Amino acid sequence: MTSTQYPPTIFVLGTQQHVGKTVTCIGVIAKLLSPEYGYRVDQIGYIKPVGQQTVIVKNAEGKPLYVDKDAVLVTS
Repeated sequence: MTSTQYPPTIFVLGTQQHVGKTVTCIGVIAKLLSPEYGYRVDQIGYIKPVGQQTVIVKNAEGKPLYVDKDAVLVTS
């Protein structure tokens, strides 16, 4: 692939909130990472707009952070 070509891209869209877009993306990524497809984490990109709900998680120093709840789901 040359620098002017885009990699294969998938857009996941929904007609409204809470219809399973994030869960669908997690499933697609999990399948791509499976031995059947053999992609590595560094070969897959995922972009999600910031959501409207946050949760509190602790950083490495134990300090609380307000983080998008779907970002926590994707990284867990």
